[in-house]
Amino acid sequence: MSASIDEKISNLQSAVASLTASIATLTAEVAHLSGKSFQPQTMKTSIPLLPMHQSQPRSYNRPAESGRRPYRELRNQAAAQTQSAQTQSAQRQPAQPQADTTHTIALSDILTADENVTFYVNTGNDSNGNMTQTTAIASFNGTDLIVSTCDLVPSLVGLQTQKPGEILYKFIEELKNANHIKRTFSVAPWKLCYVVRNGQRQTLDELRKIHTSR
Repeated sequence: MSASIDEKISNLQSAVASLTASIATLTAEVAHLSGKSFQPQTMKTSIPLLPMHQSQPRSYNRPAESGRRPYRELRNQAAAQTQSAQTQSAQRQPAQPQADTTHTIALSDILTADENVTFYVNTGNDSNGNMTQTTAIASFNGTDLIVSTCDLVPSLVGLQTQKPGEILYKFIEELKNANHIKRTFSVAPWKLCYVVRNGQRQTLDELRKIHTSR
């Protein structure tokens, strides 16, 4: 009988010790979170209890990564690299002739059917220092311009379009590709497209101005 009572007491003491240890652990955690110090207390029982050590404070701050640069520096470097890439890309692109957005009239308003339009491009100077030119000639069929002659760029023959600028752009680009000119350039296309009337050479831009002034 006495042995049974001792066993029950021993079990109760073990349960109390276990509960006390749990309470101490929770109390230490609360003290840590609240910034207060905590000294654990050990309950005296007939069963030896292991002393409970104070919990080590946790660090909620992420350690600085070795060699990692500040975000601002990385952002500035990325922006600089993007700008450099855009600049290099722009430098690789050939200069495009400037589109003429001033005219709002149709070709049929200023040209007659079967009238020829000549595109002139300067190609440099000859041995005597005189300016040389090359031409592409397109015939107007009442709606479109159709390239009929182009000595230095024969691949342009047959091109059909309502936009004189499309012919001029391709003409200049192919002259550059074949090394007939050193670089492309920007220009309002209607200023390099000519017709001959009454022995006088007039640009499409001049004809447009005459038409709109009426």
